[in-house]
Amino acid sequence: MNCANHPDAPADQLCSVCSKSFCRDCVVELGGQTLCASCKEEKIREMKSGLSGPDLASVWSRLGAAILDGLVFAPITLGVYWVYRGDTGIFQDFVPRTILPALAWVIYEWQMLAHGGQTLGKMALGIKVVAADGAPLEGQALARAGSRQLMALTIVLALVDDLMIFTEGHRTLHDRIAKTAVINWKR
Repeated sequence: MNCANHPDAPADQLCSVCSKSFCRDCVVELGGQTLCASCKEEKIREMKSGLSGPDLASVWSRLGAAILDGLVFAPITLGVYWVYRGDTGIFQDFVPRTILPALAWVIYEWQMLAHGGQTLGKMALGIKVVAADGAPLEGQALARAGSRQLMALTIVLALVDDLMIFTEGHRTLHDRIAKTAVINWKR
């Protein structure tokens, strides 16, 4: 079967709305759906009018994904703490004990989100980070990961960030800074 727009190109994508076949260059991913150009325009009009929007992930699935990611990352953090154990003050060895694990976490989250919108915890629970309009992430992955870890270095901002998950749309402060949302994503 060939692409509806390019008869000489093989079709390997199916529009979720009209069910026509297209090549990879003729579809986009929006709100968890694969859409052709005309169906994408209709979906965007619906989203702007408030008639539809992405299926937002629940507070509990986001919390579960964060816990799983924490468990995946725990060996690195515990390893750093083991190396720098002892009777040290709170600011002694601050960089290796605090900044290096935070930097490693930023790199992990940034790369995972930039290449698919999901960390390992999000994959396990079927949720995905997308741009606030439902499109795939572009430059937002680094802003999201970095702002999250910067806030985590301060107790007050980390608490505010975490509590914002209970606001409308379940968007945390780091979601708002990076203009992202977390949606349900079953593949």
